[in-house]
Amino acid sequence: MRANVWACAILVVGLWMTSKSDSNAEIPQSVRDSVADWHYNDCSEKAYPIDGSVQAPVKDAFCRCFADYLMDLLTDDEIVYVATYLEPTPDMVEKEQRARMTCNAFAQ
Repeated sequence: MRANVWACAILVVGLWMTSKSDSNAEIPQSVRDSVADWHYNDCSEKAYPIDGSVQAPVKDAFCRCFADYLMDLLTDDEIVYVATYLEPTPDMVEKEQRARMTCNAFAQ
């Protein structure tokens, strides 16, 4: 099912890119939501192992904060890249670090 969501997101990005005649055209909310979900899921899998030291609700709060905050920092080009390649751009490292630092309060 997750593959179907990503296939739809990639299709929407492709359609958006081919029909983008106006330089101020916005990325569809469905694509933004898919990228935010990807960041949340990626964080959930990697951020903190659930070994008893970090409880699931804490991890969930951190990852939701991380994904939402990161989406506020990303440019449209970065969002399109993530939606297309399902990985962050090399230039996103600093933004990811900033989001982690901001959201670390949830992990305390």
